[in-house]
Amino acid sequence: MELIFLTVDDVIFIQSEILSSASVTDIGKLESALKRAEQYHHYENINNIIELSAIYIIGIAKAHAFPDGNKRTAFLSATYFLDLNGYALEENSELPDIIEKAASGTIDRLHLVELLQPHIYSYE
Repeated sequence: MELIFLTVDDVIFIQSEILSSASVTDIGKLESALKRAEQYHHYENINNIIELSAIYIIGIAKAHAFPDGNKRTAFLSATYFLDLNGYALEENSELPDIIEKAASGTIDRLHLVELLQPHIYSYE
């Protein structure tokens, strides 16, 4: 199955749903954050959907491309990426803390993957 990656328009729409209006402060940072997942997939041969989701979470959250709601946008964007590719992230009370730690750099990508793994399942 060919993976479907997020677009800038996807993430801006998600941001607008969170805050009622999307305001991008740095489109270049957002584009860079989104391309990171594709680059890992194409050049590092990373096909693990959970790891690619983690790359989106960290990339979007750390990019600070929006004036507010970057972590929420990162989380919901990764959730949408999973959905586009036939996976879901079940709700869990620990997820906000996990996202905060990933955004602050307290945990790295591989640790984030370990923490997300039990909460992601395939629709099939």
